[in-house]
Amino acid sequence: MMHFLCHCTDCQIMFNGSFEGYAISRDELSLEGVLSTYTYSGGSGQSIHVNFFCETCSTKPLTQTDILDGIIYVPARLPRDQIEFKPKGGMCIGLRPSWTNKPECLVEPYTENGTV
Repeated sequence: MMHFLCHCTDCQIMFNGSFEGYAISRDELSLEGVLSTYTYSGGSGQSIHVNFFCETCSTKPLTQTDILDGIIYVPARLPRDQIEFKPKGGMCIGLRPSWTNKPECLVEPYTENGTV
């Protein structure tokens, strides 16, 4: 599991700020219920299936991209206090809002999207 931050403008809009989360294998997460999705073309030109969300409670449990097939992104706050969030990677670090601090544990800051 990779702990990471994303400061791209899409994440800032979709998540009301930078995305803080985990990249995990889709096989490692089991969800129940009906999820709706919104899909758009990302910076790579491939689809981003973002904001899979529960139609009942509107929780957004995951985001998935076509560029990394089989990998999903889970918001850091979703597992609550089960996992201590320590981001090692940061994408679009140049777009980080000025009012946020760079975490001391960050080792791989990418100016652009680190997955491309």
